[in-house]
Amino acid sequence: MAISIRDALGLVRLLYAARRAQDPTPDPTSDPLVAIGRELHAALDLAHHEVGSLGHRAAGDRASRALGRLAAEVTMGDDLAHVARVALGRVTAAR
Repeated sequence: MAISIRDALGLVRLLYAARRAQDPTPDPTSDPLVAIGRELHAALDLAHHEVGSLGHRAAGDRASRALGRLAAEVTMGDDLAHVARVALGRVTAAR
């Protein structure tokens, strides 16, 4: 599961970087991708717990919620929303 979460975090970082390249002036705290990235980072930390442990299950739950938010947030086209949904499926299937 950690690899899937890491990949999703990489996707969020790429999306955030693309937004910043288009408009470098907005306050980073106003971009929902920042909160989604933080949630995925926390999930990644939890994913390193033993499989089946409370921490490991919490990682999957946090990542699932964050990826659901990501799928709703993507504004750069349907293809990227599809990528977020595929990542959500990989994380939830790993549980």
